[in-house]
Amino acid sequence: MTRLHIRLIGIVSILTGVVAFAGGTLHVGLHQNWGHWLMVLGNILMVFTFTGLYAVQSRQSGPLGLLAYVLIIIGLLVNFATSLVILADISGLKTAHDVWMFWYIDLSLLLPGLYSLLIGILMFGLVTAYARVLPRGAGLLLALAAILDLPAELLSGLTILYEIALVLVLISLSWIGARLLQPHALDLSTRQAQAGFPQTS
Repeated sequence: MTRLHIRLIGIVSILTGVVAFAGGTLHVGLHQNWGHWLMVLGNILMVFTFTGLYAVQSRQSGPLGLLAYVLIIIGLLVNFATSLVILADISGLKTAHDVWMFWYIDLSLLLPGLYSLLIGILMFGLVTAYARVLPRGAGLLLALAAILDLPAELLSGLTILYEIALVLVLISLSWIGARLLQPHALDLSTRQAQAGFPQTS
């Protein structure tokens, strides 16, 4: 992985945190429908972000890192599909709500996708803290965000937890992104030695 790749991952990580925070705050917190467009964009950016972050620490994170990444991608794909239906609903398509309810009740698709995403993010955060390639604190914040978001997703009255989770995601991804943008932030051989992993040529 070249320095350019690492810097691009850092930039996308920061952008993802900002867009996800802005979209969630505008759409859910302030009830601005156009904020959902940002949520859809944030969903897309997260695919690239977690793919890049997994690539950065794939060796150190091991099988649990791979499992966390797979769960996140599955959850994001389901979430992206449902986000498009919600986007159609708020744009005035009358049948979109019926499609959403069909997915939610008849296919039971939404909750498994949500659980997959949040469990994946929780695991990814913990693995990040363990791998020590990226900031440990950022990984723990990411895991905490997943824990706080679960009740907020299931109970509409806990919007404050959702907002706190958004702030934690923003801080975590921005922290990671800023670290990746530093000139010598990711000396993998040094990180491997510090984490107790064997050196590779």
